[in-house]
Amino acid sequence: MQFTFDAAFAKGMALFKSRYGGLLAATLVFILILVGIGLVKALVNSVLGADPNQKGATATDHLIDIFTSAPLAAGILLIALLHLRGESPAMGTLFAGFRRYWPLVGIGVLVKLIFMAPVVVAALFLGFGALFIGGTSAALPAITVTAILVGLVLICIFIMLFTKLIFASLLCIDPRTRLGVCDSISTSWRITGPVFGPLLGLIIVMGLIFIGTSIVLVLPLFFVGIPLCLAITVSAYELIMSEQDEGEMGTGHSTEKINAS
Repeated sequence: MQFTFDAAFAKGMALFKSRYGGLLAATLVFILILVGIGLVKALVNSVLGADPNQKGATATDHLIDIFTSAPLAAGILLIALLHLRGESPAMGTLFAGFRRYWPLVGIGVLVKLIFMAPVVVAALFLGFGALFIGGTSAALPAITVTAILVGLVLICIFIMLFTKLIFASLLCIDPRTRLGVCDSISTSWRITGPVFGPLLGLIIVMGLIFIGTSIVLVLPLFFVGIPLCLAITVSAYELIMSEQDEGEMGTGHSTEKINAS
């Protein structure tokens, strides 16, 4: 089946309905693990003497996230993917990412650096711009407008990067591919290119689902938003990968060798 917005959404919705119990159970266990990680963060910050009233994440929080979030996020995606393929994965599959620990952590670090690059460029641009224009009250409107425009450009860049890199962790943990760090990122970038428009639309819809289910006492996010977004994500991945398999058949390549093209 060819990847389209409608095909991916319909396939995801069908998976959500047929395997709701498994997706919901994985989601709830995943949330409980995140709560536990949050408690560990609070304990570590307390031991290190961090200010409890500090707003935003500490350096320790970011470090813990780097070494835990990537394997866990990949694990819950793998559970959804195996459900899509007709299997009945055990709940322990949620921790399968730790069997691919260093590649997934490497992907997480590299993706963070990729997202940080435009932020650094924007900060330098605004900094030098402010020095060039001057900090007078007359220049304040120009600085404000420039900052807003730069912020909007950054948002567009982030959305583009997220769309291009959305399948990197799946390509690393999928038993049919199991790519390395650079291959996972480069392959995700490549296979999303021909379907960027409909995939972007799908991601925007998933974002709206996520936001919409978050603002109503949060519970709909756990019972509908996250399971549905998981189902749609792996459905889009499977459709795109099936197209890759069909396209490579004539040249003797397969999914396992997708990074070679």
